[in-house]
Amino acid sequence: MQIEEEIFQKTQVDWSKLKQYGFQKSKAGYMFSTFFMNDEFRVDVLIDIQGKVSAHVFEVATGDEYTSFRVERHQGSFVNAVREAYKAILLDIKNNCFSSELFLSEQANRIAKYIIEKYHVSPEFLWKKFPGYSVFRNSLNQKWFAIIMDVDRSKFTVGSGEVTILDVKVEEERMTTLLQQDGFYPGYHMNKRSWITVVLDDSVSDETIQQIIDDSYQLISAKEAWIIPANPTVYDIIGHFERTDMIEWKKPKDVQVGDIVYIYMCKPYAAILYKCDVVKTNAGKEQETPTMCLRIAKRYKEDTYPLTKLQSYGLKSVRSPRRISKKVGSLLENDMN
Repeated sequence: MQIEEEIFQKTQVDWSKLKQYGFQKSKAGYMFSTFFMNDEFRVDVLIDIQGKVSAHVFEVATGDEYTSFRVERHQGSFVNAVREAYKAILLDIKNNCFSSELFLSEQANRIAKYIIEKYHVSPEFLWKKFPGYSVFRNSLNQKWFAIIMDVDRSKFTVGSGEVTILDVKVEEERMTTLLQQDGFYPGYHMNKRSWITVVLDDSVSDETIQQIIDDSYQLISAKEAWIIPANPTVYDIIGHFERTDMIEWKKPKDVQVGDIVYIYMCKPYAAILYKCDVVKTNAGKEQETPTMCLRIAKRYKEDTYPLTKLQSYGLKSVRSPRRISKKVGSLLENDMN
């Protein structure tokens, strides 16, 4: 990576500050020149109309371009001094004329801004080993709905060079259609049956990307339905719900806030008697059991969803908490909205 690329990566030029700093407008963009190393060298810095920075260093005495400082294997004290002085000039320009950005590509920063403003969430940079990886998660259920990463193109397709990509969740039936379009690839580092990768190099329009982000958010925000057994001989659930519409319960691993829980009462009832919303979860301390807070959404009579009816939809028994299957879901679908 060139010195200029390293220093100005993840930055955005503030055009209004260039003239004040000393840049002069030209056909190619904005030019700035200054002398350094006791006036032995001159640096010419160009910021082109796309905001890309390039620069050349010249020996004042000869007028020749000086490039030795760009070769890292040259470790002489004088060459190192030129290199550090040159970097200091670029850093000063960066600090005075540029603002920091989250990601390498301009489109990635536009997309990140869209997510932040619409969903009121911030990117989370979770891995020190991969500082260019960030996730966006639903603030209610903590599920990821978008991941932006700076990776080498060779990681997911042919070619090389660092690019910024977006991973989003998509419906499986839509996957084939998207993969036939330019800029889309099977999900990098994610389940390739339900996640897709988009290259954020403007090969796909912002509008298209925003739509699939919205779809991803809806997918991970969809309520999941669970059925859990309750033994009335161990605890009087019915009496409890006559006093209050809230109850604290041991939380199955994957239950999230916003999910639906159907409480199946064991014998002598052998039926679903309650539909509840998960309104709060508590991970608990290391020694404690994770819990969830349930609030009644609906009560059922014993003959509404007896075990015999549930069995006709494929549910053999209710011995432990489990997700509602599609067949049982079709039976309860009117209650899952």
